[in-house]
Amino acid sequence: MAYFRNNGKLKLLIIVGTRPEIIRLSGVDATVSPCTSEEYKAKHPDSADRPKWSALDNRMLRCTVGNDVRDWKDALACFFAHWDGENGMKG
Repeated sequence: MAYFRNNGKLKLLIIVGTRPEIIRLSGVDATVSPCTSEEYKAKHPDSADRPKWSALDNRMLRCTVGNDVRDWKDALACFFAHWDGENGMKG
């Protein structure tokens, strides 16, 4: 098993901004209220601590099979183009 990420810069604000790409593409009528890790921890003290900085690097993917991974926005758009809006993919 291997973990990797799509290409392209991805900041947390892009995911949880006031109109994040994932919500826009999903068609869900929702808003997101961003908060810092400290604010979340204050409301949920039993939650796991977040690292100050973390990033998933594709070093092993590049070293073994190359790094021909599409941009995360393209991958997200492709997912929603094929998603049935429920629990699976369109047939």
